[in-house]
Amino acid sequence: NYSNSVSTNSLYKVYSWMMVGLGITAITSALLYASGIFMLIIQIPMISLLLFIVQISLTISMGRQLSRNTPTSTMKTMFIVYSLTMGINMTSLAYVYSAGQIAAAFGISAIYFACLAIIGKTTKMDLSKVGNICLIGLIAMIFSQFFFMLFRVSMDVRLWSVTVSYTHLRAHETSQDLV
Repeated sequence: NYSNSVSTNSLYKVYSWMMVGLGITAITSALLYASGIFMLIIQIPMISLLLFIVQISLTISMGRQLSRNTPTSTMKTMFIVYSLTMGINMTSLAYVYSAGQIAAAFGISAIYFACLAIIGKTTKMDLSKVGNICLIGLIAMIFSQFFFMLFRVSMDVRLWSVTVSYTHLRAHETSQDLV
């Protein structure tokens, strides 16, 4: 029922906020790790469970608020709080992976959403014809990941196959949202 320009603008805003959320999560995590505060936080009894409950509650609440006439500022605040709690949870990754690996993962993800926002804002192409191909690609990607793990295929190959398949699927879904 919305015009293409309204739908395109909405998708642009969604992808832009996803990029912002990833940035908030990354900065929160980096600051907690660098300052050593994370080690103090994890000593609080039941903190992991509390963070999990807060994140699930925020997710459910944001989903409900979307169907209501909730002010944008409230939704943005909830999303920022969610991103901050994700940053706290993601800090534990710093004790498993190198800073470069983590920065690359968050940076690439943020750039990916920025690119999707730009594509969502500027594309005029009808991508509806690629829908079935994308679905088949998604199924093939899921099965291929199991085989890649089984035969110990390089993580680079696995990540590229997921990225390409996911991009095609999102492009198709975006074009369906505009129709």
